[in-house]
Amino acid sequence: SANGTGCGLREAPSVLHQVTSLEELDLSRNRLTRLPETLLLSLRGLTRLQVSYNRLEALPEALGELTALQVLLLAHNRISRLPHQLSACGALKLLDASDNRLQELPGNLARLTALSTL
Repeated sequence: SANGTGCGLREAPSVLHQVTSLEELDLSRNRLTRLPETLLLSLRGLTRLQVSYNRLEALPEALGELTALQVLLLAHNRISRLPHQLSACGALKLLDASDNRLQELPGNLARLTALSTL
């Protein structure tokens, strides 16, 4: 697990690309404006991703590659839409996208049969 909570980060630390066995990543309460596709592609074993209380406006399509992801915390950002690739995260149990700029949720979220909390 890696905890970068409240560090004033404006971007995800590049060293995270090298920690490919990481299961939990907490980058909440920073100033992130984006999550790099390459970061998510190198962390395919993540089960928990916390990026709440940042300045994210969008999420990369590579989010769908995190098939082991069980918890995704996105609250209090500026996200206007969730990528439809999110439906590939079949293990997802909890998704918190509250307090964002979402107008609608992707219809294919219904495919997430493990999802118990939205």
